[in-house]
Formats: sequence, C-alpha cells, structure tokens
Amino acid sequence: MKSVIPTMLMLIGITIMTAVAVCFLSFQMQVSAAENLHAESMAEIQAAKANPATVAYFQRKAEEVLGSRSSLQVAASGDCAGTAVVKLTYYADMPVFQLSRRGVIEGCIYTGEQA
Repeated sequence: MKSVIPTMLMLIGITIMTAVAVCFLSFQMQVSAAENLHAESMAEIQAAKANPATVAYFQRKAEEVLGSRSSLQVAASGDCAGTAVVKLTYYADMPVFQLSRRGVIEGCIYTGEQA
C-alpha cells in the first residue's frame, strides 16, 4: 500500500512529460513542413519563371498544408533586375500551452525577366 502513491505520481509525471514531448515534436514538424514547402515552392517557381499559375498553385498548397492563416507571396525584388522574393508566412501552434508562433521565411529567386 505504501508504494501506490509514489507509483501513481510517477505515472502522472510520465504522462505529463509525454504530452509535453508530443507538443514540442508537433511544433517542430509544423516548422519543418513550412521550410520544406518554401524550398519546394522556390525551386518550382524559379523553374517556371514566376508563372502566375505556378504561384497560385503554391499559394493554395500553403493554405492546405500549413493552415488557412498561412500565405505565400511572390514580389519583384528591388535589389536586382530579374529577381523576385518568395515570402512564406506560417503559424505553428502548441495547443497544450495555448501558444502560436508566427514565422516568416524569405528567399530570392532568379526569374530571368528584365525590368
């Protein structure tokens, strides 16, 4: 009977640690999905020379994969002619802690268009 309370406390502690670990892993997977989507979209948009249909496809894909609050924008870069900036805004959530992190990933691509 003496070991029942310590055993129950240990089980509750293990359950809490497992829930926290799953929460952090879920958060990291959301960030990784955003990074992978950004890399894929940059490669495809550059290959398509910033074709509006390709950009629209990846904008829809960003909303599907990362949630409706996420967005992908492609804008001409003022730094150099023929380049564009691909900007992905996403939100990663930790539901156990009621936290949400807004992340922005930016990258430049060469579109080949001269201004």
